[in-house]
Amino acid sequence: MHHDSLLGTIFFLLNLVIYAVNLAMVTSRIYLYPRVVIQSFYDESEAIWFPVLLLGFSTIILGIVIYGIPKCGVGVTEFAVLTS
Repeated sequence: MHHDSLLGTIFFLLNLVIYAVNLAMVTSRIYLYPRVVIQSFYDESEAIWFPVLLLGFSTIILGIVIYGIPKCGVGVTEFAVLTS
């Protein structure tokens, strides 16, 4: 059981890194090319990335509930409420 928790924690941290990279890339594209972003909403191959960011964030919240609270205590949720 310990190895399952370790593997889940590793994938959760990897998910955080991938999400941060995706968020940085989308944010930089919005900043550098604001006119192109509006056209991206109508392109079938590019429009999917905006909802994916929201779904990725829900996965991070679930990971915090599963892995963050047992390891760090309820203070993790209190910190999340204060910072949001």
